[in-house]
Amino acid sequence: MVREAEALNVPLRVVRGDPGGASASSFAVRVTHAEQHAVDVSAVKLADDASGDVVVRLAEVTGARTPVTVALSGRVEVASRCNALEEPQQSLDVSDGIVSLTLQPFELVTLRLAD
Repeated sequence: MVREAEALNVPLRVVRGDPGGASASSFAVRVTHAEQHAVDVSAVKLADDASGDVVVRLAEVTGARTPVTVALSGRVEVASRCNALEEPQQSLDVSDGIVSLTLQPFELVTLRLAD
C-alpha cells in the first residue's frame, strides 16, 4: 500500500548528472532487509560538502524493528548516522565494507558513507 501511494503522489524523477563529476559507481548502493517493502530508500546522493561521501536516507515504513545492511559498489570504510544537514552524529561499525544497523519502527535515518 505504501509503494502504491508513493508511486501515485511522488513519481520517480531521474536527474542526469555531470559525467565528468563523480563516477556512476559512487551512486551504486545496495540496501538489504528481510521484510519485503519494510524500508524505503528516499535519497542517494553525494554529500553537499563536496567531500565525495555518499548520503543515503532510509525510512522504516511498516512499524517494526528492521535489520538493514547497506553497501556501496566499492567497500564502505567509514559510516555514520547524520542529522538532516548531513553532519555526522554517531559512528557506525563497518564489517567487510558493509554497514549493518536496525531501524526502529517508523524511524528515519540519514547515513553518510565514505569509501
